[in-house]
Amino acid sequence: MYWYDEIERTGVIEVEGVKFKVETKTEHENTIEKGDTYLAKRNTGWKLLTCKEHYREKGIVYPEMINGLAQYPFDSGECYKVLEMVE
Repeated sequence: MYWYDEIERTGVIEVEGVKFKVETKTEHENTIEKGDTYLAKRNTGWKLLTCKEHYREKGIVYPEMINGLAQYPFDSGECYKVLEMVE
């Protein structure tokens, strides 16, 4: 089983002890819009980001800057829209 299989099964991602309910890829595809909070994962682990722009035709989500620093743009398939924090 891969890490993303667990997300698809539960709809939950845990980051540093905090659990987030997210849209699964089977429920929705690419629904992230400007201003939405999302989780994305690549080589450095999970990042909690805010969408600046989602270019669906290119399949890229660009995040807002954090503390004046540009953040890495992720492929749409690497991003999960956050619905809420769960206890």
